[in-house]
Amino acid sequence: MVDYARLIDAMAPVKGGLLGLSRKGLELSGHRFEKTVFDSVQDPAPQGQSYALRDVVFERCEVETGPFWLSQGWVLENVTIAKLKAWRIMFDARTALRGVTLTSLARAGRLEILPGIDTEARESRQFDTEGFALDISGYKGDLRIMGVNAEGITIDPERQYRLRLPRADFSPRNVEGLDPHSLMGIALSQMASMRVRDAVYALPLPKDEYREQELESLAILTRAGIAF
Repeated sequence: MVDYARLIDAMAPVKGGLLGLSRKGLELSGHRFEKTVFDSVQDPAPQGQSYALRDVVFERCEVETGPFWLSQGWVLENVTIAKLKAWRIMFDARTALRGVTLTSLARAGRLEILPGIDTEARESRQFDTEGFALDISGYKGDLRIMGVNAEGITIDPERQYRLRLPRADFSPRNVEGLDPHSLMGIALSQMASMRVRDAVYALPLPKDEYREQELESLAILTRAGIAF
């Protein structure tokens, strides 16, 4: 059972006051967390309720247990998560991210945005949320982002890339010159099997032996209009 009172207390420490807190749901606005250590931030909002963070900054904070996870039902508007120390940062593809910026330390946990398991029966698991805007250009960790509008994601092209399938039954074997067993070929196959249109991934690091191969794959996909 989710203890939402504990979650509210964790995300709104007594020091500094409960700025903008509403018991109709959690709505926290105009607050800055700096070097705050959270016991746990890994609870979904209860069905039918909305929880929101507006004009909130997390600066060099830490999550002790589990991932930083805000699922479906959460709205984040003008939120900055800077250099958060957490095992993983996770959002549902239906989480409303409107003007969210993520940056990281040189060594960062994984960032994941995926369709929830309760969407597996849907014909399409792509969610183009209105106003979706996410800046991950300063995020240096691994990425797995699927099922959100990649056009709304600001990336660093030296570290990250965006993919869009041209059709639902697409196969990487349809791309001339692309090795379907390359990392990008596998990524395209995963997108098709997950029934999503868009995805964002991290490029291999400069020291990785297969980086050059993946840069060649990226050039092929860019010419084909699939990577952008």
